[in-house]
Amino acid sequence: MSTKTMFALLLLPSIVFSAAPQPTATKKSKAVTSKSSCAKKTKKKSCNSCPLAQKQPAKTKEFEATLLPVATATVATDLKTTATQTAIAVTESTVSTTAQVQSTTNADAKKRSVTVVADMPKASLGYKHFFGTYYPTEFYLTVNGKKSGPEETVTIDCENNCVDITYYAQFQNGRETSRQYVYAIDPKKEQVTATFGWKVDNRVMLDDERAQLTSFVEIIP
Repeated sequence: MSTKTMFALLLLPSIVFSAAPQPTATKKSKAVTSKSSCAKKTKKKSCNSCPLAQKQPAKTKEFEATLLPVATATVATDLKTTATQTAIAVTESTVSTTAQVQSTTNADAKKRSVTVVADMPKASLGYKHFFGTYYPTEFYLTVNGKKSGPEETVTIDCENNCVDITYYAQFQNGRETSRQYVYAIDPKKEQVTATFGWKVDNRVMLDDERAQLTSFVEIIP
């Protein structure tokens, strides 16, 4: 075998290897790019499909808009309930107070016995005039329907703490006069004293400091 032949055999593998088609760098780059794009697409798709990553502003506003009227209605209901309870408490307190007052009034309004002492001596009945002092020829009292003399004591049925006293006086010349006085006396009083005077506003007076004149009638001037 000659030297040229041997040299040709040695070069044959290199020629065959270099002649074989090789993938180009451009194609490889495209493959990589395609793969990267695919990865991006896959990643983007995966993020969009995640329910936690999705924003739902419309649903949030709708949810808040739904809660607001409910909360407002709840507060209004609580306030209304509180106001109702307060009104009930005030009403119950008022009713209780009214019942106590009525109970006291009813207790005071019951009939009870009261002794009326007429302390009207002859000196207190004399009417002084320019020409002298004149005394009535007739004088008496009517106390809660009971007739009494000017110096007598009567026991009456006192209702609503009222003592009704009417005096009647007649003079020698035929002149008459009569007036009626109604007093509300102290509920604790069991006895009162009546006095008389011509020159005072209330001609019949009671010794009860708490007595109040509730009615006056001039029957005969």
